[in-house]
Amino acid sequence: VLDPPRLRRLLVMPAWLRRRDEVLLTEAARGLGCSVAELRADVELLGRVELPGLGSVYDLEVTEGPDHDARITGHSALHPTVRLSAMDRSRLRTLLATGRELLAPVQVQDGIEHLDGRLDDASAVVVDQDVEVALLRRLRDAIDTGREVAFRYSPRGQDRDTPRRLTPTALVHAEGNTYVEGWDHDRDGPRQFRLDRLTDLTLGEQDPVRRDVNLPSPSYTPAGEEVDVELRSTHVGSWVLARLPPARRLDLDDGTVWAVVRTDLPELVLDHVMVAGGEVEIIAPSELRDALAHRAREVR
Repeated sequence: VLDPPRLRRLLVMPAWLRRRDEVLLTEAARGLGCSVAELRADVELLGRVELPGLGSVYDLEVTEGPDHDARITGHSALHPTVRLSAMDRSRLRTLLATGRELLAPVQVQDGIEHLDGRLDDASAVVVDQDVEVALLRRLRDAIDTGREVAFRYSPRGQDRDTPRRLTPTALVHAEGNTYVEGWDHDRDGPRQFRLDRLTDLTLGEQDPVRRDVNLPSPSYTPAGEEVDVELRSTHVGSWVLARLPPARRLDLDDGTVWAVVRTDLPELVLDHVMVAGGEVEIIAPSELRDALAHRAREVR
């Protein structure tokens, strides 16, 4: 159980560090009112925080340097590249058009033109193609040569990954996702794995046994009965709706967003709302709202 001073420090740290670029460890300790040793332990603890299916929340670390000038580097993964809806882009363009009329200086106008040009880019989903291509190349090599592969896998709805060993036999694309199928040596049977939940893949030795795997096309299988979770989010908490796309959404006049997320894993929604730290409110169902209140009391 965390003592109250440390808990408050951990809640404040990400925002405090985000406003500073590679802050000195000694400076950060003074600013946060703790010792250097305590701050090192805090950074290590934040680095271990993960969300189910999403991985690390904070990419923070202490980078050592000469003359005791260790620095804290990294960022919060909860603030991803901005992705705007069509409505968001329309509102921003209206605002920028008004800004051109009100702001006369040339340098300000240049900044507005630059922002206007970035709006379409901000709405695009960025995919690291190089990583995906390298992973597919290694899997194809393993399939062609009959070699085993080892990797870590994060099953849907679980908050940690596990080491797995597979003899891959085919790559399959279904419902917008790519899967590798093959013989799962940990379970001694055929299995499919989604590529976007797979990390740290390495090639192993050739499998001496010929593996015949005949699996149906992968498809989405609900983990349980689907429920509608009604949420209200501030602008700061909008990352939750980016990761849990709502079935219904309404942008309200006060700047908040009302949304309904349909999910068969309400615990996953609860995890996200907890990390949002009060920027997202669960309105319904009441059982989930009560569970959130119970978790919050445990943290305090």
